[in-house]
Amino acid sequence: MKIDQDLSNQVKNTPSPCCNKKVHVGHYQRKIRGIDDLDDSHNEKFSFCCSKCRHRVNPISLRFFFRIIFGSSFFILISALMNDNKFDLKLAAKKFGIDIKTLKRWKCWWDKEFPSTGLYRQLQGHFLDTINTAPQYFFEHFQKEKNINDSIISILKLFLNSS
Repeated sequence: MKIDQDLSNQVKNTPSPCCNKKVHVGHYQRKIRGIDDLDDSHNEKFSFCCSKCRHRVNPISLRFFFRIIFGSSFFILISALMNDNKFDLKLAAKKFGIDIKTLKRWKCWWDKEFPSTGLYRQLQGHFLDTINTAPQYFFEHFQKEKNINDSIISILKLFLNSS
């Protein structure tokens, strides 16, 4: 949340990219799915809009992974788990309340979208046989962190710094 607030403040102090006018606060509620124990203040999506043309400007977020409505940490963790041969899509869909189509889209994101990111281009030599190993690579790389929360934050910061 603190990192998102800092990123939001940076955007707040810059003019609109469309017409160089001042931006106004236009934050809105967006329930983070997949993470139940957060209070409602974490569901606020930081956003701004141009004072002239109303063009919306959304700062990069560590809580919301691109356009995915599930929490970033949840997305990264489930993506890593999905590459385990023992992972059961139907069981996970039921347990976490996710549609199987959503899980398949996430796998597709790693296959089709991730290779077009700057982060992939920086690290592509680290993925063994296939791009599908990317989520596990990030967890293995950040194993030195104290706990899984710190590992996930480090992974998300890596994505943030490469965009």
